[in-house]
Amino acid sequence: DLIPVSKELKAQFKLIYPMIKSNLDPTQGFYDMTDVFDRDEYIYIDYAHVSPNGNRYAAERILSIIDASVGDRASGP
Repeated sequence: DLIPVSKELKAQFKLIYPMIKSNLDPTQGFYDMTDVFDRDEYIYIDYAHVSPNGNRYAAERILSIIDASVGDRASGP
């Protein structure tokens, strides 16, 4: 835990995130991006905000999802 958060917030994350992830449906536009910041560098500047690199990683992931979606439609029926 590099960034200190309250015990209550940590408990909420541990309870809620698995529930959210188990109900994600990419066909409805919901994608699991929880690993997008799993890098060997400092990404978070506080408990919720990320560095410019973090923003770039998130944008790249979103672009790859959009590209895949457009590709799926282009090769569809």
